[in-house]
Amino acid sequence: MHKFEKNILLILWLAFMSAINVYAQCSHFEWVKAPNSINDNHHVLFKRTILSEGQTRKAWLSVASDGVVDVYVNGMNVSSDVMLHADGGVEVTTFNVSGFMRADTNVVAVYSEKRRIAASLCVEYNDGKVCRYDDAESWVCQEAASMRDSCGHECFDNRKYYYEWSQLDNEQSGVMAWLPAEPMDSFIAIDKSRAHYYDSYKIATTIEPRYFNIEGDSVIYNFDRPFIGWVRVTLRGCKRGERIKIGGLEYICNGTMDEQACSRFSTEHVRQIAISGDRRFRREQIQQVEGLGIVRYKRNSYRY
Repeated sequence: MHKFEKNILLILWLAFMSAINVYAQCSHFEWVKAPNSINDNHHVLFKRTILSEGQTRKAWLSVASDGVVDVYVNGMNVSSDVMLHADGGVEVTTFNVSGFMRADTNVVAVYSEKRRIAASLCVEYNDGKVCRYDDAESWVCQEAASMRDSCGHECFDNRKYYYEWSQLDNEQSGVMAWLPAEPMDSFIAIDKSRAHYYDSYKIATTIEPRYFNIEGDSVIYNFDRPFIGWVRVTLRGCKRGERIKIGGLEYICNGTMDEQACSRFSTEHVRQIAISGDRRFRREQIQQVEGLGIVRYKRNSYRY
């Protein structure tokens, strides 16, 4: 092996070991939960702001949960997958978030199916200093625009969704009713933060419906084959507050733009899907219907 090749391998090895050292420190979690003023059946938005201590060399974010989560840093989803922790039980997922970090202020945010989460952010700065941000005191939360009904079906109210919720607060987002999250001592996670691989879920196929039928007040879309996943519907011309049912999903329209209705935290077995609505619903509002086949696979934390 040439000297140049040896040097390259040594540099890669040192970089890898540096990442491992930072990654291994993300093993301590302080759980937080939503206060009782947030309804039990609602999903919860969690957020915390961290003042940076300089330019980031490496950063790893570990999130523990017993439900499905979406994880964001500075408003950007840190995973290309659509569901994390979907099998239930307590799991820890670690992301390399080095590319999402800023030199001034950073925002970590979690859209959670359940009322409780824990997170630990480990940062190695360019000067070699390593800091871990895992305290429970700085988390805030609020009721999400989505919920589950008594039958376990999802409901999403797009009138209440603010698309910049996962970013740093400004004058516009300051009107949101953020509440202090409550520290939680009794809920202890199983420490899986050192595991390299974990189960995740991604969209594997997009399936167009073959045809549709009109049955009474409903439009029935039929697909070529059954699949497990979501049905995503693009709507146009809906009225604010108009309610539309898409299989088990109830969607409440914001009425201000073209809208896409889709589940977030649960999948269905689909061969056909019925779309209906309240007295304002018209078939012409449906612009597109897509079947999204979702599969489970093993994800490697180091490849983020």
